[in-house]
Amino acid sequence: MEIVVYFLEQLNFSNICMRIHSNNQGAIGAFSKGRSPNRAINLTVQHTFAILYPLFITPDLVYIESENNPADPLSRGILGANNKCLIQTFKLPDDLINVLYNV
Repeated sequence: MEIVVYFLEQLNFSNICMRIHSNNQGAIGAFSKGRSPNRAINLTVQHTFAILYPLFITPDLVYIESENNPADPLSRGILGANNKCLIQTFKLPDDLINVLYNV
């Protein structure tokens, strides 16, 4: 969810309600409550809302089962067909890049 927020920010989205599907009920719960007992999830929630609030973006988080989630293969490192890849690039914070690329 944090990654999609950086994407929305750099495309200058604002004043919207954005439906975001996730197959992670724990993450949805943490975002809904604004906190989690997990430190890493708390940091993600903080980073995400620090971007969402000034842009007036309201996330509408909806649970989707893994087998119905089109993003599930991507989250497992399966990139899929080239014609379905993003052509728009966007910058991620260095600390997030380090986590994604295990630097």
